[in-house]
Order: sequence, then structure tokens, then C-alpha cells
Amino acid sequence: MYENDNNNKEEELIPKEKILSQEELNFLLNKIYYNKISYYLLSFGQGISDISALAVSYYLKDILNINPSTMSQLYALIALPWTIKPFFGLITDLYPFFGYRRKSYILLCGILNLLNWMILSFYIQNLFPMICILFLISCFSCFFSVIGEAIVVEV
Repeated sequence: MYENDNNNKEEELIPKEKILSQEELNFLLNKIYYNKISYYLLSFGQGISDISALAVSYYLKDILNINPSTMSQLYALIALPWTIKPFFGLITDLYPFFGYRRKSYILLCGILNLLNWMILSFYIQNLFPMICILFLISCFSCFFSVIGEAIVVEV
């Protein structure tokens, strides 16, 4: 009789509706895995961007002979997309692209960012086109950052 009372207490401690099925557990683990991959890619992209920014500043300073005050003004112009970062989040939430709210945007931004970096490294020699390409890179990086953070928060 004592054993039955103990079993009833154990059943009360873990309600059946709190236990996940195998399907729910696999779904949750896949979401966590997707979250980790997104976080790693976002971190890698930000790190590469910082390394590239160092090369750009040396190019502006040494090759184009831009003085520090002008460089600060140019960097302020290039960083403008980061001031409207919440609007990029609204765009992804309100306007799905190819049926997805995040995956297609992150792929598009990554490809366009890569193309702009390649154009910058192989074809751009003057200041004005360089600033335009850097502005586009900043836009796509900001958009990519918003999407990556949304994916991380989603889980």
C-alpha cells in the first residue's frame, strides 16, 4: 500500500502534458541547431567585416591620401543604414520574399554583399564609387545583422 501512494505522488510531480513527444523534441533540437548555425554565421560575417574595414581605412589613408577628419565624415555617411536598423526588421516581417520571411533575405543579402566586396576589391579606384559601394555594403550588412538577430531571438 505504501508503494502505491509513492507512485501516485511521482505521477503528480510530472504532469503528462509537460512531457514532449519525440517529434516535438526533434523539432526543438532542429530549431536550436539552426539557431547556433545562424549565430555562428552572423558572428563570422561581423568579424570578416571588421577585418575588411581595417583594410578599407588603410586604403583611404595610404592610397587615396584622405585626412582623418574627412575619413570620419565618410564613415559617418557609410554608417547611416545602421540608424534605421529597426525598419529593416519590419521589412522582413511584413514582406516575405519567395515565401520566406528570413531565409531568402539572408541569402540575398549575403550574395549582394559578396558581390559588392568583389566589385570594391577588383574595380573601384576612385573615392566616390568606393563610398557608394561601401554604403551598399553597410546596408546589406545591417540587413543581414537584423535577420540573424531575429533568427537567434526566434528560438
